[in-house]
Amino acid sequence: ALHWAACAPFHLLFGVFALALGLPADVTGAGMGLGVLAEIAVLLLFPRAEARLPLRALFAVAFLGSAVRWALLSRATGAAAIVSLQLLHGLTFGLFWGSAMKALADLVSPRLRATGQAVFTAIVFGGGNALGYALSGLGYDRLGGAGPLFLAAALAELLALAVVLGTTGRPPPARVP
Repeated sequence: ALHWAACAPFHLLFGVFALALGLPADVTGAGMGLGVLAEIAVLLLFPRAEARLPLRALFAVAFLGSAVRWALLSRATGAAAIVSLQLLHGLTFGLFWGSAMKALADLVSPRLRATGQAVFTAIVFGGGNALGYALSGLGYDRLGGAGPLFLAAALAELLALAVVLGTTGRPPPARVP
């Protein structure tokens, strides 16, 4: 949920950010299109990555890559930089989603998998979006634009990274039926 809350400034204000820089609306469209292509590519390559790296490392790459994306976007002013940075969406969503679904498959019994995914979706996309959008609105008004919010998002991603790196990684104890 923390990672998804950190994505909220982008989801809410990417177009506003580009327009505030005096860039045409097609910059937003090009960035979104390139981001979707990167997401698809990472999702297609996820089985190979997952076979080579532990989930903790994959989540770490997703969060670190997102932190870099938001930090660089906070300073970007030109169309080429803004559009090309959207290639990191492959990590922000593609690698995050693939890792999350793999974690659910590993941790939730097949009989409860749909329920597990529903709870995950409610917490991450419901709770994370609600918190992130509210904070983005407040931050936009107080900080004077989307750029500073992207920097705050980078810091939130570093916090998510610290959580992932700080966990023990031990499987939960076996439950007796």
